[in-house]
Amino acid sequence: RDYIHENKLLTISHMCSSPTMFDEDHFTKYFFRSSYNGGHQETAVGAYIAYEVKGYRNATCIAMDYVSGHDEVAGFKEVFEGLGGNVTQEIYTPMDTADYGSWVAQIDVENADFVWAFHYGGDAIRLVTALDDYGIKAQVPLFFSAAPCELPWLTPQGDSALGIEDCSHYSAALNTTESRGFAQAMWDNYQEKASMWSEHGYVAARMAILALQEVDGDVEDVDGLIEAIENLEFEAPRGPIKFELHTPVQNVYHRVVERVDGELQNTVIDTYPDIGPYWLPEELR
Repeated sequence: RDYIHENKLLTISHMCSSPTMFDEDHFTKYFFRSSYNGGHQETAVGAYIAYEVKGYRNATCIAMDYVSGHDEVAGFKEVFEGLGGNVTQEIYTPMDTADYGSWVAQIDVENADFVWAFHYGGDAIRLVTALDDYGIKAQVPLFFSAAPCELPWLTPQGDSALGIEDCSHYSAALNTTESRGFAQAMWDNYQEKASMWSEHGYVAARMAILALQEVDGDVEDVDGLIEAIENLEFEAPRGPIKFELHTPVQNVYHRVVERVDGELQNTVIDTYPDIGPYWLPEELR
């Protein structure tokens, strides 16, 4: 951050979720992101849905033991407990945990209405399969952050992922012109399925291109480019985007894992529009 700020280097990150980069002490006008604000946005909406829509009151949170995992749990607790819920357990697992058996065995299914998790990569695959193999999924609902059941690790999770609900600002199953076109272009060009991660990269590139068009390609006009990005509004594969604190204001989708035409997908249950980087439900504002 300091290098970017001191050298006035306009930077668009396709994957930065840390809230620290955008707090009062660290915010710099030279840094934008195309992703989301970790521990807020989809996490806050998910906590709201868990309490108000699903009717859950007691949660077990399990997350990867590093900064983002703790940020996500803190953001979840802010909303879930703020509304009246109770996080009865916080379990933090080392990154690259090879066997999740001893970790999921710690989950107190008798006192949890559901399990909330934040994992990704191989850890997400191993966690979800362990929750199924050790019988946790059969005993208590799973309602996650976006990452654990996102492509590409959704496919190797297989039937263990079926029925898991979560919240995300994107789903490759979105039935919109922009989303269908993006998914088709990903397959045609790279033989890859669209995912939240590839969509982040596409949106970051589009932010840069649209801003350059606003300043007639003058890459030296850094202030003009910054102003252009701050005022951008466009339709992305994830839905409509505008910017607040250099972070997308965007839809958040309540999703469920289903098998459609033989393949796993995150089917959209409901849409929550205009979710800014520090969104809170009306009850907590």
